[in-house]
Amino acid sequence: MAKIFRKYDNLLEYQLIQENMMHFTLKLESVRGMYTDDDFKDTIRNLVGSDVFVAIEHVDKIPHLSSGKFKKVICNYKVDS
Repeated sequence: MAKIFRKYDNLLEYQLIQENMMHFTLKLESVRGMYTDDDFKDTIRNLVGSDVFVAIEHVDKIPHLSSGKFKKVICNYKVDS
């Protein structure tokens, strides 16, 4: 996924969260106004499917784990068994 985001050279950090099968949230750190939200939405839709809903959240900082690292991709979607 890092390769896909290389074109956003001013993007410090991002986090893609899959909320359910059709809903994704993309957190972007400190790039408000540098790129359009629609451009990011199109990038995600090209990756996972054109019919998904993509919410964009602009944040000052993406929380890191105690190790200092952070997860670039989080899946909260659970398939019912």
